[in-house]
Amino acid sequence: MTLEQRNRALSMLEAGKAVTHVARNIGVSHCTISRLRTKFNASGSLKDRPRTGRPRKTTANEDRYITLTLRRNRFASSQRITDQFYTTT
Repeated sequence: MTLEQRNRALSMLEAGKAVTHVARNIGVSHCTISRLRTKFNASGSLKDRPRTGRPRKTTANEDRYITLTLRRNRFASSQRITDQFYTTT
């Protein structure tokens, strides 16, 4: 859900609407709305929390290019694919 949808759902809940009504209105499961309310009551915020793990270095388009290149030439080295990628983009 986007932050705007979360804010809209919370305002509907605070206005006294039922969880199932809010879920139907926004187009998500009622469990999602229940978790949203629980999260807001616990943290006081609707924003996403930071996720663990290393940040990605490649974008989805770059990943697609790498996958396609590897499928075309299964024996290409990673250095060769990297060189091809930077010369084509």
